Amino acid sequence: MSSREFVRRFWRNQTSLAYDLPDLVAGTLDDRDFRLLADGIPMLCWIANGDGYIVWYNRRWHEYCGSTPEQMEGWGWQSVHDPEQLSSVMERWQASIATGEPFEMTFPLRGADGLFRPFLTRIQPMRDASGKVRRWFGVNMEVSAQVEAEQALRASEMQARADAERVQLALAAGAIIGTWVWDIPSNRFTVDENFAHNFGLDPSLGREGLSLEQVTMTVHPEDQAGLAAVIQEALTSGGSYAHQYRVRRRDGVYRWIEANGRVEQRDGRPVRFPGVLLDVHERRAAEAALRDTEEQLRLATQFAEIGFWDYDPVNDVLVWPPLVRKMFGVAEDAAITIADFYEGVHPDDSEATNAAFAAAADPVQRALYDVEYRTIGKNDGVVRWVAAKGRGLFDASGRCVRLIGTAIDISDRKAAEARLRDLNERLEVANEEIKRYAHVVSHDLRAPLVNIMGFAQELQSLREEMFDAGRLPKSDPVRQQAERDFDESLSFIRAATQKMDGLISAILKVSRHGQQPLHPEPLDMSALVQKLADAIRHQTETAGAIIEVAPLPRLVADPLAIGQIFGNLLDNAVKYLDPARPGRIAITGEERGRDVLFHVADNGRGIRPEDQARVFELFQRAGKPDQPGEGIGLAHVKSLLGRLNGSISLTSEAGVGTTFTVTLPRVAQASP
Repeated sequence: MSSREFVRRFWRNQTSLAYDLPDLVAGTLDDRDFRLLADGIPMLCWIANGDGYIVWYNRRWHEYCGSTPEQMEGWGWQSVHDPEQLSSVMERWQASIATGEPFEMTFPLRGADGLFRPFLTRIQPMRDASGKVRRWFGVNMEVSAQVEAEQALRASEMQARADAERVQLALAAGAIIGTWVWDIPSNRFTVDENFAHNFGLDPSLGREGLSLEQVTMTVHPEDQAGLAAVIQEALTSGGSYAHQYRVRRRDGVYRWIEANGRVEQRDGRPVRFPGVLLDVHERRAAEAALRDTEEQLRLATQFAEIGFWDYDPVNDVLVWPPLVRKMFGVAEDAAITIADFYEGVHPDDSEATNAAFAAAADPVQRALYDVEYRTIGKNDGVVRWVAAKGRGLFDASGRCVRLIGTAIDISDRKAAEARLRDLNERLEVANEEIKRYAHVVSHDLRAPLVNIMGFAQELQSLREEMFDAGRLPKSDPVRQQAERDFDESLSFIRAATQKMDGLISAILKVSRHGQQPLHPEPLDMSALVQKLADAIRHQTETAGAIIEVAPLPRLVADPLAIGQIFGNLLDNAVKYLDPARPGRIAITGEERGRDVLFHVADNGRGIRPEDQARVFELFQRAGKPDQPGEGIGLAHVKSLLGRLNGSISLTSEAGVGTTFTVTLPRVAQASP
């Protein structure tokens, strides 16, 4: 039996196939003749056990699906089904298995090229002598052409209904101002009196019949070429026709009309062209006025940098002009949907923004949409701030049919507000620091001042005694004791004045550094820190210590400020090494996002936990005061880092060592 005869018999009587198939199969699935025959048919076919477990597919199935028998065996066929329709297919198939009834359904199957195509599937049961379903035989036939034809037919019917409704509406509104019928083979136009009047023609000629040339002679010269092209296109393709153009009436005035008709064909040739005329002059004038208004609004919003948005939730259509597209980082020529709005809002702002949008569209709340949110550019990834306002429009039934509003890019304003907040925070910190510094300065300056005043008063009180002792011989014990007392008082006064001078110099130093302008430039941090380490090599060698500089990340910052920061840290590390063991100082770095971290670690004395919080304060020192200094180094480091938008922290253990961590932006931006 040929494959053609096999297919013919199958489709001729599918019901009887349930009983005739054993004759074709010769009683077994492995029959060579049947397999050759079934492999040759152009449709997809297969056989399943009575429980629906598929045990065999023909070659055409595997060629179409790009599958292997192992992949498809059993229930593997689900992998080539459309996931959205698979549940309904399974439900129908399980029902047939349960009842033994034949199965017929149209659904898509995915081909080896990844495309889904519709298939008409028919499955027949094969029963044994007792009537029990022993096998199922299924055939899948592609019906893409039929589906496309049905869709085209439905579209044509919808168009015809739309045209009919349009004419009925026009008749009801009195908008039809003329009708015509054009017999194309004879080029004879017959028109009603209204048509003749609106075209400036003799009504009697319109009843007898006119040529196309006579009818179109009153069309505005600027519209004649376009009208001729549209008519020719309608004659060539057939079907509906609609075109607007200007016609000169008998009074010499041109008015806009719209011609609607349909070209009827016979044997592929146009034979008849009926139609109606609509007066669209007032509508065109209103549209022109609306365009002028819209253009004025566009120019006004463009110069004011105000964007508008318009969303139709019924038809899911979103309109964004270029200005709003820019706020969401979307290209001007890209197609957009409401998903671009939802996906473009910053995740931290999406919940509040979406809730406000939903409230504006809610027929009960009808809330004013007034929000500020951040966007993340779809194409450029830029974060922007947007202020949006709008409201919903509702039809008579309360359904939201439109949401419209404006949007303004407020990124600059938000940046200015952030800078202002930062300045205020810095000012508050500075005020607190000034208060602390004032307290420290008053305390530290008072101590030497008390010494000066005390010893000066003591000298004043001993003035007469010392004058008397000065008249005695130098060898006199009384004179020698008076000189010793005088010298001791002067030494205490001198030490106190030197202490005050050092404190005042330190204050001036911190003040001057805070006023120096910063000039960021690219820095090779490995070379810069190594140079600082070389500058203190004498101190490190004297202390028996080494400084190791690992490869450090580069950054852009002020070189003088960076040098002072790391110079102070290295100087402190050398000062406070533990003489009981060889000193080791290591400088390392790492990149972390937009920041760079530097670690200055030593194995020195360490800092006790109770002292760690105050080492960055002015004139504060930790541990034994056995090293020279005024206690301004780390305070100065912290101040400089604040100007560079950086920070410093430490970890330390007494007797083990200390690690200072400096965090800086990769590209430093100096704070005022």
